[in-house]
Amino acid sequence: MKALKSASQIGAIYECNAVNIQQMNANIDELKELLIDAITQSHPNTVDTIPDSNTRVRGYFLITLVRSYHNYDLLLYWSLCRNIDGKRLAGWRDGFSGENGHLSWDKGNNQNSYYLHGAMHLFMDSPDVDKIVYRTGNPLRDQVRTKILNDEFPILFQKALSVEKSSD
Repeated sequence: MKALKSASQIGAIYECNAVNIQQMNANIDELKELLIDAITQSHPNTVDTIPDSNTRVRGYFLITLVRSYHNYDLLLYWSLCRNIDGKRLAGWRDGFSGENGHLSWDKGNNQNSYYLHGAMHLFMDSPDVDKIVYRTGNPLRDQVRTKILNDEFPILFQKALSVEKSSD
């Protein structure tokens, strides 16, 4: 998407074929909608729609891990955040902290939980990595949708080789 957006902006400056620029912009919008659909169709709207029994099983499994590594989805993240048998998972830290719902990653913050491939609720807000959080009446899926429509994209590493991932 970023490459298409850059190409359409440069094309406009160099007065390239307007039809091609319009097609690039239309493709950007289509790709945004596809990304939004992929995210919203694979995640529940809120953590409250996941049965407690499912969260409890994941939580007990995660408790046994010294460090945990997450993929893109929110299900494990929600399991870590949610109370299990009345207790939040002790010692779980993903390195994000902040005030008033604005959470930024604090390198060296005694982190023991990692988003190995990025996550749909993490965004690069140069120079910081920010995490969006649930607010009553504003589910994460809706916040992600708004950010994508505003040309802000989740941090997702999709390259196959570790050397390619570290070069970003």
